[in-house]
Amino acid sequence: MRRKIIGIFVCILVMITMFSVSNTAIDTANATITESHQEGIVIESISGGFGITARIKNIGTASTTVACTMTLTGLVFPKTSTQSFVIEGGNFQDMKVYVIGLGPITIGVTADTATVTTTATAFLFFVLVK
Repeated sequence: MRRKIIGIFVCILVMITMFSVSNTAIDTANATITESHQEGIVIESISGGFGITARIKNIGTASTTVACTMTLTGLVFPKTSTQSFVIEGGNFQDMKVYVIGLGPITIGVTADTATVTTTATAFLFFVLVK
């Protein structure tokens, strides 16, 4: 009985650590970034935690409508998510996608002509972006 309680406690600690680390630590060294500043749209970051969040920023001065697509490969669901929103000049919008997966995955985000691809590890609802 005591071993079960210790095992459950360790599992909870590991999950809490995954959640807090993946929300604050973003390593963009492994990301392949192709950005186009022509439209004034850039993808600032991709972070994990409870789902995947991509931060889309309008570096221009005028508001613009942005169509964003997140494509996921690996043992993860959903495989594709598309969202569209208006971003005012100089502001950002977060694209949040909740996933269920297990193991290594590849995340590709496209916002207008800006594209970012990175890798991550999924553990059920939690995602740790590398």
